Amino acid sequence: MRQKLLITLVLTGMLFFWGCGGGGKSKSSEDPGEDSQTVTPDTSGDVEDILPSPNKHVLLSHGDLTLYVGEYFDVTIVENKDDLDLTISSLDDVAGADDDFVACAEINGDIVTVRATGEGDSCIYLNYIGEDGNFRIAGHIDVTVNKRGPEFYPLVSSINYTDQSIGKMVVDGNYVYILDNGDSPGNKMHIIDISDVTNPVLVNYFTLDPGLKVYDMEASDGFLYVCAIVPDAYYEDARCGARIIDVRDPNSPVFVSEYLIQDVPFYEGWYYVIWLRYQNNKLYLHSQKGVEVLDVSNPSNPNTIGYFTHECVLSRECDFRDFAVSGNYIYITRYVGPWEGNPHKGVLTILDATDPDNIVMAGSIEIHPFRTYSSVATDNIYIAGKYAYIYDGPLSIIDIEDPYNPAVVPQTKTFQYDSFGAEDMFYENGFIFTNGIAILDVTDIEKPPLVSIGNNGRRYKRVELYGDYLLAGGVKTFSIYDISFFTNYSH
Repeated sequence: MRQKLLITLVLTGMLFFWGCGGGGKSKSSEDPGEDSQTVTPDTSGDVEDILPSPNKHVLLSHGDLTLYVGEYFDVTIVENKDDLDLTISSLDDVAGADDDFVACAEINGDIVTVRATGEGDSCIYLNYIGEDGNFRIAGHIDVTVNKRGPEFYPLVSSINYTDQSIGKMVVDGNYVYILDNGDSPGNKMHIIDISDVTNPVLVNYFTLDPGLKVYDMEASDGFLYVCAIVPDAYYEDARCGARIIDVRDPNSPVFVSEYLIQDVPFYEGWYYVIWLRYQNNKLYLHSQKGVEVLDVSNPSNPNTIGYFTHECVLSRECDFRDFAVSGNYIYITRYVGPWEGNPHKGVLTILDATDPDNIVMAGSIEIHPFRTYSSVATDNIYIAGKYAYIYDGPLSIIDIEDPYNPAVVPQTKTFQYDSFGAEDMFYENGFIFTNGIAILDVTDIEKPPLVSIGNNGRRYKRVELYGDYLLAGGVKTFSIYDISFFTNYSH
């Protein structure tokens, strides 16, 4: 544990922001009542250059606070005995990264707003400048900050649905579709009815073509879109493509059509991972060679309406990781660098597909050098509003309000793979939810605090949002968690 001191001067009556993360539900007390106490000078701790005051103090409504990460609390200065011009400093006792803070504060008139930004213990000092020119302590507020435990995201139900590892999971209406790992024999697709979240039911499962190597899938309006290597040929002659399956009757799935991505052969036996995204009757297929856009308004007859070719085609120096579609733009994450050696460079590329017949490069930005290649998940990008959230070791937040000029948001707090552990994630109401049920408050994008303690050892690989519930798919197990506290949270 170490201690550090942060001092910021605030003139009386002026509002000064410390850049605190999160936000939360405000709690305040206009009448100090029984909680009122005189905060006497504090001589403990390592407070460099700040001296205890022998005879001056302030009367505060609260002197001890216990908060959750992301919350704030208004403490009232009930009495400022000598009309001191007060300033704020924060003494943190933190175990973690250099920029992780437990609590900080701002003062506005007679209100001291304390913000909880990280787990641990801290102390907020109210200071003034003495007649001798030295900083002195007029009072303090002890702060203990905790992460939220499972009582805030309780397990609603759970079923064992397979004896295989999970590949992909999507939700459409009241059904969840879970595909066994693409390497599993038979590629079983499991259909789970979640209309009663307290009692999910495995309705059916069916086997895709056993020769398929499945990479990705989407579901919309009763149709499954599966992205795979089609089984009509292998290796040098194999082709990547998509299959469309009608699951409107979950008890009787029907094959509808198949589409081969144009001119994307295997190259020297190396598998080209492909992805698939669905939006507004359009299917976006992404391979190592480029992006193809299909019109699937008639699922039995998908037609190409656009194509974009990557600059680095069939190159191991261009390692694509994931892509997302939002509005008229396509967002692609990749690494650029040698196959052997470090560092790789993380890059976000944005394509403008307003006119699918003429897809053009919008913007591109280097995220950061990356050195721990093996730990990166392939499902690592989520678009919400004006930001792209990209997890590739640390969590990077990119301002994409102008897709032609994306900008990396400066981070004062980062979450590395071991502590955040995102293989899959989604965004809702100012929070990022991960497959580890780690929950990150991103309402302050420059300092997003981790607000949950995680899943207590449960292992999941895929997560999806379903109203006020988090759907989690793992090895053999499918679970439903109630996250209504967060989806209805007032920041």
